[in-house]
Amino acid sequence: MRIDKLSISDNIARKKLLSAKEVEVAYVENIEDFSSLWSQVAPSNNIFFDTGYLKVLESQPPEGVSFGYLLFLKESKLVGCANLQIQYFKAKSNIRYEDAPKQGFFRTLGKFFRNLVASAVEFHILVCGNMCITGEHGFYFRPGEFKPKMELKVLDEGLNFAQEQLRRKGISVAGNLIKEFYDQNHPYSNILCKLGYHEFQVQPNMVLANVDRWETFDDYLANITSKYRTRYKRARKKAKSLSKKEFSLEDLHENIDTLYSLYRNIADNSGFNLVNLNKDYLLEFKTKMPAEFRVFAYYQEDQIVGFYSTIKNHDELEAHFIGFEPLVNRETQIYLNMLYDMLADAIEVNAKQVVYARTAMEIKSSVGAEGIEMHCYLKHANHFTNHLLPSILDLLKPTKDWKPRNPFPTSS
Repeated sequence: MRIDKLSISDNIARKKLLSAKEVEVAYVENIEDFSSLWSQVAPSNNIFFDTGYLKVLESQPPEGVSFGYLLFLKESKLVGCANLQIQYFKAKSNIRYEDAPKQGFFRTLGKFFRNLVASAVEFHILVCGNMCITGEHGFYFRPGEFKPKMELKVLDEGLNFAQEQLRRKGISVAGNLIKEFYDQNHPYSNILCKLGYHEFQVQPNMVLANVDRWETFDDYLANITSKYRTRYKRARKKAKSLSKKEFSLEDLHENIDTLYSLYRNIADNSGFNLVNLNKDYLLEFKTKMPAEFRVFAYYQEDQIVGFYSTIKNHDELEAHFIGFEPLVNRETQIYLNMLYDMLADAIEVNAKQVVYARTAMEIKSSVGAEGIEMHCYLKHANHFTNHLLPSILDLLKPTKDWKPRNPFPTSS
């Protein structure tokens, strides 16, 4: 579709790019401003580019997060898009505990800032991607329109244009963060580094692939070794005092305060927490996308003691926000039981894989998930500071302080 007559209003800014001939970028703050155009170019097989999902995020944003969107036009035809989040970082709020354990990139980053930077540090960062989820959900170009080198030049220039628009509104951005690429899927490292970005590794995304090999959960149990079947039976036995219920929208309305409190149990015990969920986010998601978004609660007697949520992203089932009582977890292994239940859900809906995301890698691997390395790219707006980033990021590289488990029999 040609959009030569796209109106230029207060909400839509356009600019011709220098990196590619006959290419321009349009920037808006609200997906509603060009949702029909976005839908024509965004990938149809990724719910996290869907305008319905993006509207949910906008209406119930995480604390300190605002949004922006880029459309790329080549000879007035839509050829690409980018999903942006403007993350406001305030050390006093995002860094929580002096005794946060040093494990993983984000917790190590929290410790670094806590020790070397005053707690009053505040800044904005422009994120190409989604801080609420793990995976490649930042930008998309139609195949064949650009070579990878030109894609990234166009993207970088678009991000700089977004920074210009934010400065006009009084928002000074400290830098660009492009998140995140799977290890086997990113031909972009050298190109982004030449554009001034610095690569760093984050905790792996834990994914259980080939779930569609099992028709029932019993098939999965038959496929794992006797050691892990015993582990499964022990977890289920410990959880006998628990009952599980899928929540309707009405159930969510009645119990949202409890679920939010359980979520905070987990979030507030993270040494470094970039995303603080809006309390009504779960409600909004269930209201707008009831088929794709599911919430399950666990009861002990008449009290809700835990919950998990999932997103059906076409042929993937994505683990989303969770919460539980730590004491109940020690008694019942509720978290391990959640991981088994998510897998059972995935089999039920014919998903091809479960995306368990990062954190708690060892226990997730015990269910069968494997760690897929993830890479992010950061460029500071200040050239001098940007030269210092490699040394800082090298200190923050995550160490593998967990032991991968494998519940499946290995061939001799």
